[in-house]
Amino acid sequence: MPATATYLRELRELCDARGLLLLVDAVQCGHFRSGSYQSFAEIVAGTEAEGFAPDAVSMAKSLGGGVPIGGFWVREPYQDLLCAGKHGTTYGGGPLACAAANAVLDAIEQEGLVANVRAVGGQLKSGLEALQAELPGVVKDVRGLGMMLGMEVHAGVAGLEDAGDPGLPPPSVELCNRLHEKGVLCVGAGTHTVRFLPPFNLSAAEADEALGAMRDVLKAI
Repeated sequence: MPATATYLRELRELCDARGLLLLVDAVQCGHFRSGSYQSFAEIVAGTEAEGFAPDAVSMAKSLGGGVPIGGFWVREPYQDLLCAGKHGTTYGGGPLACAAANAVLDAIEQEGLVANVRAVGGQLKSGLEALQAELPGVVKDVRGLGMMLGMEVHAGVAGLEDAGDPGLPPPSVELCNRLHEKGVLCVGAGTHTVRFLPPFNLSAAEADEALGAMRDVLKAI
C-alpha cells in the first residue's frame, strides 16, 4: 500500500507537534526499488510534501545485492546519539560487506538500472492494470511503485477461495503457487494480494513474458 504525499506530510507534522521521532523502514522499499533511492522521495517529488524527511531510515538486503549488510541513516540533530559501543552490532563496518555494497551501487549506476526500474516497472504496472480491466471479476486492484507491485484478487473467486477452511492455503498463496508453475516468482502479501519484486535488470521482453503467464493463469481461474 504506497503512502500518499499528504499522509507523509501530515505524519511529519504530527510527530513534530508531539515530539516524536519519525522512523522509516526502507529495508524492502528503499535502495531504488521505487525508482528513487528512497520510496518516500519518489512519493513526495513534485508535491506539496517535497522536502519531506524522516528522522531515521533503516536499510538492508538490497544494499549488498545478496551479501548480508544493514545500515541506517539518521538526520541532524540526532546523528551523534548512537556511536561505537552504544549500539551493538556483530558485523558492523565489515569491509567485505561494504565492498559488496559499493559494487552494487557501481552496477546500478553503470547499467542504468534506476531508469530501468522506472521504465520496466511502469510497463509491468500498466500490464497488470490491463489485466484488471480485462478480468475485473478476478483482479480487484493493482498498486505499487517501480518494481514493488501488488495485485489483489477479489474475495470469493471460484477456485481461489479457501472458504475459511484452515487446511487450505489463502487465495494469495494458491495464486502464487499457480504463477510459480508458470515460472513467475512472486510472494503473497496478506490473504488476497500477490506481490511482485523483480530484479532491477529485468528486461522489457521478460516483463512481457511474465505478464503473458499471469494472463494465462488468471483467465484459467
